[in-house]
Amino acid sequence: MQIRAPIVLQAVIKSFAEVVLPAVAADNRMAQEQAQLILGLLTLLGQRMPHEFAYDLDELKRLAALGRTLQQLAPDAALTSQVQHGEEVVSRAGASPAELLDAVGALRAVVGEHVSRLENQDSGPGAAARRAVLDCVREQQVRERTWLLMQGWEIDPSSLPTLESLIAVPVTGTRGPP
Repeated sequence: MQIRAPIVLQAVIKSFAEVVLPAVAADNRMAQEQAQLILGLLTLLGQRMPHEFAYDLDELKRLAALGRTLQQLAPDAALTSQVQHGEEVVSRAGASPAELLDAVGALRAVVGEHVSRLENQDSGPGAAARRAVLDCVREQQVRERTWLLMQGWEIDPSSLPTLESLIAVPVTGTRGPP
């Protein structure tokens, strides 16, 4: 099963447009209207999702600059603290999501090629490479099962760790309302 949101969203849009929408009764104007709104919103999400990180980063930069200007007009300790924190977050933002995905893809390809060269060796580096790949795949499978936990496929969901513990995302770091 695919877990990358843009690919999943693309499949949902296609299914909704080609299967669900045509099945909505033509004489049910309210359902037709809502279905068109849903399709439009899904399409908008698909177009905007790749830009969310840059959009949020730009907003944080602009708010920090505004905070600096306001600080000059009337100093405030809470404002100073939050501006400094915002600027520090901007400085740590580093690579873009696209650059991160490109690096993941490139490393996957090189790892795959390297493992292919070693796979015919029964002992030594070949055996160690197989063990390392199996260990990595096992860990990745747990991550993916946890990622998809809310879909209800797991017999014992409590046997899986939390997603936050697997990917080192602090629970308090989740995005809330503005």
